[in-house]
Amino acid sequence: MGLLTDFFVATLEEAARYDEILNREDLEEGEEGEEVEDAPALLRVEHKGLTGIELSGLWALLTDEELSMDRHALIIGPMTEESEAILEQFPPPFVTKIVAMQEDDLPSIARLWARTEGIRHSVEELVPILVDLQTLATSAVRSNKNLYVWYCA
Repeated sequence: MGLLTDFFVATLEEAARYDEILNREDLEEGEEGEEVEDAPALLRVEHKGLTGIELSGLWALLTDEELSMDRHALIIGPMTEESEAILEQFPPPFVTKIVAMQEDDLPSIARLWARTEGIRHSVEELVPILVDLQTLATSAVRSNKNLYVWYCA
């Protein structure tokens, strides 16, 4: 199995419970486990093979800057000690850049992103990811929430 990557919109409190929310969804699909009370439904999409490092490359690309992990790193999100996954928040300036992408520019952004170090996706795979990121980022701004990425091997 590859690297699982989820993007979702949430408050800080909801993000801190993301593993619980996933467990609730597994239960709803018939898997065994403890039931989670009052876990909110979140706007989210699933993809594969992306981490904060590759997303930092996208942020540098959108700002037309050389990648600097000091400047383009995502924010480590709240995690439990039991979690085997990584949770990171997109910083607000990155979210703003994602929202501002023009639909006609997405294929060219995907082409440039596909050439950055660490990206193992084709341009054809990256365009839908960019569309999803823009949809989620727009929702995050409108709902006064944050955009997060969760990934786990």
